[in-house]
Amino acid sequence: MSKRLVFAFMFMLPLATQASCYSVVMLENAYASNVSFGGVTIPTESLRGLLITNARIDAESGISTTLLLCDESVPNAFAGHKDGRNVVGITVGMVKLLGNDWHAYAAVIGHENAHLVKNHGSKRQQREGVLALGRMILKSSLPQNAGVLAPTIVEYGIAGFSATYSQKEESEADKLGMEFSHCAGFSADGALSVHRKLDSESGFFAIHPSSKLRIARLRVAIIAQQRNPDCR
Repeated sequence: MSKRLVFAFMFMLPLATQASCYSVVMLENAYASNVSFGGVTIPTESLRGLLITNARIDAESGISTTLLLCDESVPNAFAGHKDGRNVVGITVGMVKLLGNDWHAYAAVIGHENAHLVKNHGSKRQQREGVLALGRMILKSSLPQNAGVLAPTIVEYGIAGFSATYSQKEESEADKLGMEFSHCAGFSADGALSVHRKLDSESGFFAIHPSSKLRIARLRVAIIAQQRNPDCR
């Protein structure tokens, strides 16, 4: 896969699309000192730190998750369900990028837990089903002489509608995930640290206004959280 950075840790990705993933608990138990994984050497002490961070976020968010490490060089993370369990996956590329910045990891894991708590995955599947039906109905209602432009307009309209809802879910997970991490004892600024590291890797935010808007909203939420912590 290309080394191009894909800022996808904010999205819930289907497990079927992921690279080979392994339980962090199993990796931590199987290796005495270091794990060579995806061309990156990870100290088992760092795996232990990931597990501790994950446990603290789970306790704060009120759900139990299995943490996975995935053999993928692109910095990424995802949340989903497998065999009746909640799972959160982090790629080797993300571990390489964040190093031992536990506040940043807490923000990433908190964000993914927020997706699970808010059931965004199921909502997205339902929405995609409705949009697929709408697409079929709209296209079938077009007159035969509509030409090639009309179907294209339909596709853009459907895509725009879907993206609007997706951005709303991501902003919601940004805020709630930050609250989880802060209430679990991590710095609320950990989320901004993730953004800075990702941006320094690729300059992603320089060309994505929607991401800049999310960062601005996150800054406002962090200030509010620090002044009046919204913790259980």
